[in-house]
Amino acid sequence: MLYDDYPAKINLEQFNYITTINNYALSCAGVGNYEMADYYFSKIERVSPTTNQVEVKIFEYLSANRLDIYLRSATLDKSLLLVKDIESGLKKYGKKISELFKIVMYSNLCYLFFATKNYKNALAYNNLILDKETTIYRSDIFRFARIMNLLIHYELGNKLNIDYFYEATERFINRQINIYAFERWFLSFFKALISIKEKNKNTLFKEKEIELIGVLNNKNERKIISHFNILAWIRTKHESISFENAIKDYLENSFEDYGKKRKKQ
Repeated sequence: MLYDDYPAKINLEQFNYITTINNYALSCAGVGNYEMADYYFSKIERVSPTTNQVEVKIFEYLSANRLDIYLRSATLDKSLLLVKDIESGLKKYGKKISELFKIVMYSNLCYLFFATKNYKNALAYNNLILDKETTIYRSDIFRFARIMNLLIHYELGNKLNIDYFYEATERFINRQINIYAFERWFLSFFKALISIKEKNKNTLFKEKEIELIGVLNNKNERKIISHFNILAWIRTKHESISFENAIKDYLENSFEDYGKKRKKQ
């Protein structure tokens, strides 16, 4: 790397340096090398910013992208350690944070709190996404926030309003120009979930897990896993396994091998 050979250039070109390192980290995460990705984020963390612009950008990279790799790798203990700094940074930098990074932070915090069963905080951050007036930044996150809203209210046991939220989500999805097979599957799954008797839910979760694996055999549909590993969540509903361990088990296999293994269970 150029900056390793000329370390004096780091302070002279801080913005370019942290952007380059961030891109290295994301490239590592893209191939599943989360340990190396975290190494690069540690290099960003060690930079002492000389301008406010660099200070904010460091916050964006570490709070959005670093938390994202921790969630993808099911490193929930490290994820939770970032929360205090992220929440204080959101207040400190406010409008200086780009809307793109802010939306990603909200989404990741929602995911983290859901994964650690802090559903009220998960709902609070998901609502910050749903309350946005524009969806031009990461429309995929806005679309999934509708689904996440249903999952959170289900976990909160909000039976009074769950039918209303389901119908609103169904209308929203049906208005989209392109509807993913996952979205159609989810509507079918969730309608069955809120209608079925409690004693039959275990069987439903088992059947729908296998059904979902079939949907996600299409790589284009599998993007959902980057927002929320719903396969892992469904598994926790009918097996004695934590969400974190279910994700780790998912990561240990190729998707094809994971699907074959789950179908044999």
